[in-house]
Amino acid sequence: MSRSLLRIFVLSLVSGCGVPQELFNTRTRELDRCHADLARVQSDLTSTRQNADDLASQTSEMRDRVSTLESDRSRLRGSLSAPQLNVELYKNAVTLAARRADLYYLLNEKLKPLVDGKKIAIDTAKGKFLIRFSDAVLFDPGRAELRAEGQALLRELSGVLKVVNRDLLVACHTDNQPLPRGSLFRSNWELTTVRAVAVVRFLQGEGLDPRHLGAAGYSEFAFLAENGESETRAQNRRVELVLVPGEDELLPLPLELVRRVPPEPTKSR
Repeated sequence: MSRSLLRIFVLSLVSGCGVPQELFNTRTRELDRCHADLARVQSDLTSTRQNADDLASQTSEMRDRVSTLESDRSRLRGSLSAPQLNVELYKNAVTLAARRADLYYLLNEKLKPLVDGKKIAIDTAKGKFLIRFSDAVLFDPGRAELRAEGQALLRELSGVLKVVNRDLLVACHTDNQPLPRGSLFRSNWELTTVRAVAVVRFLQGEGLDPRHLGAAGYSEFAFLAENGESETRAQNRRVELVLVPGEDELLPLPLELVRRVPPEPTKSR
């Protein structure tokens, strides 16, 4: 029903009932205001909904933009950190090389008389410095008791080892010849292990800290030369005092490099 027809209908009602014209006009004005307020509210509601849709769309676009920028920043950070990482690795390598050189010169200076007398040799193995000498200097064939000559040599070495102040691994080796019948040891494994322990115990008695000593028997399997000839087999029968690098001598692994290596997935058993 249109607004004009509604007014005529209301007018006819109030006229039949004797309602004053002024009251009718008041109610009509109130009705007009209500219609106007309703229209304004509906318009505001429509505008608000439109604004909400626009804001939702803008929010989604901003989130996508933030995600893209974060991805770009991570990629750029990786590109920027790579040269810095290489420089840091180079500096650490130079520092480590300098420390190794200092240790080498110290060993040669302190042990020069023994090296010149061919009683010992200073060498490297698997990146570690070691003092090497023939097992015949320390032990009789097939035996693990230190000879007097060997004790004198170890006593002289112990003073230098205290100055060097490194963890020390005593490593004993044999050739591939089986032990003679009636030997006290079942195999070269037992022989080299017991010999290494004997050297460690002697060095401990000379004042070296046992917390920095270790013993290892390698039997015949870490050979220097082929075991075919007697001369080459003699090279394999040896004792080595291995200077273990300290923590400050190890090349540190940068955290940035560690983060680039994804952890291996754990397997359920």
